[in-house]
Amino acid sequence: MGKQKKPSVNPKNLQAYERINFLHQASVLMSTIKYEPNATTKESTEKKAKVKDWQGDPKGTLLGISRYLNNTMKHTSAKLVIRLDPHLKRMVCKRCDTTLLPSITSTHRIKSMPVTTIVTTCKVCKAKRRFAFHDKDYVLFNDKAAIHDEQNDTSEPSLDSNTYIENDAIQWAIEDTENAPYFYDQNEASSSTAFDPFQDMTKDITEQTEPVEPPFKAEPMTIRVEDPQKSPNGSFITYRLFTMTCLEHYSTNNRPVRRRFRDFVWLHNALSAEFPTCIIPPLPEKHRLKFIKGDRFDAQFIEQRRLGLQWFMDRIARHPYLQASQYTRLFLESTDFATDKNVYSKTLATTASNNTTSNGGILSSFFKPAIKVKKPDEKFEEMKDTVDKFQDNLHVIEKLYSRIGRRQQELENNYKQFAASIRGLSGLETNVDQPLRQFAESIETYANAYKERRRQEELLFLNDLHELLNYCHAAKEQLTERDMKQVTFEDMTVDLQSVVLERERILYPGKNFGSTSGMNITEFMTDKMTDIGKARNEKLLRLELKIKQMQQTVAKANDENNNYSNQMVKEFELFKQAKQTELKQSLAAYADCHIEFYTKSISIWENILPVLDRIQLQDM
Repeated sequence: MGKQKKPSVNPKNLQAYERINFLHQASVLMSTIKYEPNATTKESTEKKAKVKDWQGDPKGTLLGISRYLNNTMKHTSAKLVIRLDPHLKRMVCKRCDTTLLPSITSTHRIKSMPVTTIVTTCKVCKAKRRFAFHDKDYVLFNDKAAIHDEQNDTSEPSLDSNTYIENDAIQWAIEDTENAPYFYDQNEASSSTAFDPFQDMTKDITEQTEPVEPPFKAEPMTIRVEDPQKSPNGSFITYRLFTMTCLEHYSTNNRPVRRRFRDFVWLHNALSAEFPTCIIPPLPEKHRLKFIKGDRFDAQFIEQRRLGLQWFMDRIARHPYLQASQYTRLFLESTDFATDKNVYSKTLATTASNNTTSNGGILSSFFKPAIKVKKPDEKFEEMKDTVDKFQDNLHVIEKLYSRIGRRQQELENNYKQFAASIRGLSGLETNVDQPLRQFAESIETYANAYKERRRQEELLFLNDLHELLNYCHAAKEQLTERDMKQVTFEDMTVDLQSVVLERERILYPGKNFGSTSGMNITEFMTDKMTDIGKARNEKLLRLELKIKQMQQTVAKANDENNNYSNQMVKEFELFKQAKQTELKQSLAAYADCHIEFYTKSISIWENILPVLDRIQLQDM
């Protein structure tokens, strides 16, 4: 049988290693290139202030570019926590980042006393590096064959300079420089930080490849909910919806359609399943006490529900995603909604089940109040405080208005009693019977206007407060859902770290990792009593598979958390705009009710004044 090939290595951060490979090869190439400088080109005579004993670059070289590439390579490895190969690190000057090529940019001398040492001197900054050889059999850690055999699949690939340097190119450079002295006696210096050969190219690539996110703004859209009517069998109420919009996928006919409350519930559930990261506007309450009393067809209750549905559709029309949903278009335009709804319900059921699974199932809803984020984001904590304070203020306003409403009702009853007393007085005073009756009628009219004002305030102002409170509750639920995503990501990250720590503990049994998680007496005795090598390799294989699966799960959880967070920022901005708009409308409606009431009151009293003026004293 032939010799089996070892499995290929699939390292992490493969693109990063490829980038470091390119930077190293490019820096070596730039160090070997020479060109004839133009006589008209003005050379820089500034010295590099931060480097001691700076000798400057020779004319006709590209060492500045080489230093820039080496500096970028070091920053890349440091940022990604990648350990460079010792051979590669020894080819870069620690002081000025020049590539150290023998007889080109550096000199190498061997000293035998007191210990055999290789002294490498940079020709640019005169920095020296010494490598002593205490043991002739000494081998660098990355060059040990046992390490590569033992950690074939788990070790990170080392960046060996022998892999990247083309010997022919270096030999050509050495032969080319043998005839000319290469001693740095010029004062000209090219700063690596002042010149970036990839600056324009990187800028162009960034401008071309960076995706441009469309603005999160809704198109103009108006939806009117009006004309409530009983169904032909008299079992429910339908509402007429008329839509005006410039969205492309909507029809231009603008034909009105009729929907019942159950259809609005379907739309709410469909939008919740399609957009789990959005704040879906709540529906008006069903007010089941009205059904028990038997007056669900009461005119005031129907009007109150119509206004709640109007606010529900207005919030959808102001949302960029909800207004463009296929379910919204179907709801607003379908002429055979019962049939079309059944067709879309199959897709809707699949989407809802996927969202339920990704959100942790039905039982997760019971633990929402108990979740606690380990590293809370100040931005979202501030959102919660804002919603809580606004909700508390609405509760205070609602309580105060309820108190005012009770007083207004008492005052209304008092006015009615006052009118009855005046009417009784007219029966005793026969001479002024007619004027007193008219005065009593004016008081009754005033009491009725008082009642109408209170009814309009409850319908337009108090009902709007209830809808705003429900909207706040929906926003808080969405913030809690985002916290659940973050808690899920944090828990998965902790689990992944424990498994990685267990793998590191098996790879390096004598190393102290600062934690004993994953170690127990059973595992300890198993390691001692079984075949150490076989059991160790099998366990490492299982841990590697588990780590790969958990890494994919953690990455998916991180993406979901980021999507929820980014969308929540946009949703909160829409929530604030809707809150301001609706609060302004409710306060304006409250003011209009009072203006209408006082205008009517002035007219009532102005009409009764001439009647009272015609009463003569002798008639009393």
